[in-house]
Amino acid sequence: MRLLRDKISGAIDHPVKLGVVLSLICLSVALYWFFGRSPDPLDHARELINKGETGQAVAILDGIMLKNPKEVSALVLRGWAKERQDEYDLALHDYTAAIDLDPDYGSAWEMRGRLLARMEDHEGALRDLKRAAELQPHAAAIVASMGLMRFFEQDYDGARTYFDKSSQLDPKEESAYFGRTAIYLEKNDFTSAIAEMDKLLQFQPQSAQALFRRGFAYLKSGQPQKSLEDFDKALELDPEMKEIYWYRADAHRAINALDKALKDYQKAASIDPEDSILLLNQATILMMMGRYDEALEMLRQSILLEPDNPLPYTNRALLYLGTGNYLGALKDLNKALQVQPDDVWLLIKRAHVFKMIARGDKALADLDSVIELDPENHEARLMRGSLYFNDKQLERAIQDLKIAIDLLPEDAAAYQLLAEAFLKKGDTPEALKMIGQALKKESSFPAAFVTLGEIHMADSHMDQALEAYSRALTIDPNSFEARMRRAELFIELNNYQNAVQDLEHAAKSNPYSGKVYQLRAMCYETLGDKEKARQDLWKARVFAHR
Repeated sequence: MRLLRDKISGAIDHPVKLGVVLSLICLSVALYWFFGRSPDPLDHARELINKGETGQAVAILDGIMLKNPKEVSALVLRGWAKERQDEYDLALHDYTAAIDLDPDYGSAWEMRGRLLARMEDHEGALRDLKRAAELQPHAAAIVASMGLMRFFEQDYDGARTYFDKSSQLDPKEESAYFGRTAIYLEKNDFTSAIAEMDKLLQFQPQSAQALFRRGFAYLKSGQPQKSLEDFDKALELDPEMKEIYWYRADAHRAINALDKALKDYQKAASIDPEDSILLLNQATILMMMGRYDEALEMLRQSILLEPDNPLPYTNRALLYLGTGNYLGALKDLNKALQVQPDDVWLLIKRAHVFKMIARGDKALADLDSVIELDPENHEARLMRGSLYFNDKQLERAIQDLKIAIDLLPEDAAAYQLLAEAFLKKGDTPEALKMIGQALKKESSFPAAFVTLGEIHMADSHMDQALEAYSRALTIDPNSFEARMRRAELFIELNNYQNAVQDLEHAAKSNPYSGKVYQLRAMCYETLGDKEKARQDLWKARVFAHR
């Protein structure tokens, strides 16, 4: 996207990277051939093709071929018209017929070579373009096209040789500059890509393609404001370049101009309504804007267009997680993992969902898979450590959490969880030491104050525990753990009204926790509300193992 995503990122860094690289070269290679001084009908047919009126052009060329079946120029022109109509087989037939009639007709070899490149027959394309270059040794565009074939084969040194030779033949051949820029972008050498486009823009200042490429390089190098300036200029020159709207949206997103980003993605989607990734990108922006219902609709449409793409399922799972719909998130994560079963990030997210719905066994299974795939995954070590001490495997928990601290010493969460492990082990002095480290790393860390409250409870310092839980809720009013701990403390202090208020908030944060309903039922029973107590006891039984 992805935005993305973002590996795409991964969008990720972005899901259309190959398409961009191809467009960075293919759109730039100018058609070059010389048909000689053709009769007027040929000139007229050529003009019609340039205007996109290929049907009329073919009719004129058919008439020429009826009168003179050996008119090579007409065959090549008709092949070009057929190619513009996406009738590749017919175009290939005409180019081959022209070569058979005149093996030294350079433009026929060139056109067939370009068509073979579009059909991804790179070996055949390179063969034909080499022959075209032999027949037209000063045709810089043909030499650049040969570089393009090498680029497709990921032979960047070979491609660079052809692009440089093209520039030697004609210092103003733009396709050579575009080719070198594509190599720089492929190697993430954005500074050189920008410099290459600077050179081209010196003698072609109105080139929308050059401005687009330089803007793209600026964006990738972390200069979104400069990229916006280039994208805006390019769109003034060519408003129909979908790629610019796409990447200008990315630039707007980078500076948090979400309204403008959404507008550009919508414009790109209007040009290509069947592009599922554009719908996915719109959904991402809508999620960031808090417009969740609209985001869900975009994701639904993206899935309809491309049901085997894991990305929309992943994004919808994130949306569900953010709104507390854990079962919906689990369903979508399962779907994404069917496509990418070894995706570490997806496994961690599913483990998180399993943890939230009290399926620690399944969460541990996912985290074991993650650590097997990536033994130094800090997040997996943290989560597995917390599950181990909940599962009364304290030594294994402490081992995982110490590894997590070694992997990322500045992360407060590892110290906070280690404090919990020591507390469960009965070592309150060591627990207090670890929680001090956590708050030293992050002074406004809600979970650390919850653990601090538990330490005070273990020492029977209830006032200090209440203060710690309340501090956690001041920082994060939606903290489920803080609500539950404070509610339990209120019950111990016989303050059932305040306990009910905290439990109501807790139920909103995690509606699948049986303990919430069990405690609230007890409070309602004590307060004399038998009906509410009965309803909550029923819910407690339904979610007894959650």
